[in-house]
Parts: sequence; C-alpha cells; structure tokens
Amino acid sequence: MIEKLNKYLDGKRKILLVTLNVTLLIFVILEFSLLFSISPPRGYVERDCALSNVGTCH
Repeated sequence: MIEKLNKYLDGKRKILLVTLNVTLLIFVILEFSLLFSISPPRGYVERDCALSNVGTCH
C-alpha cells in the first residue's frame, strides 16, 4: 500500500510540498488576523486592570 503511494507521488512531491506550504501560510495568516481582531484595545485592558483590586495586574 505504502509502496504504491510512494510510486504514485514520486513525480508529484514538489507540487505537494508547495501546496502544503501555501496552505500552511494561508492558515497562519488567517489565525493571526483572527487573534488581532478579537483582542481588546490596550486602553480597555489597562483601565480594567487599574480598577481591579487583584494584585496580578502590572
């Protein structure tokens, strides 16, 4: 089974690697854009930290 797959992919490895790398790059870009879109503005975090009585705020 693996030998058949290896023979089938023998000439297609470069295309497969390029496709996987482009897909990974797109995923990473989307992940960072999602993280930056859901993070609150820094002023709100500092204000909430100042109002907090918890000693963990820096």
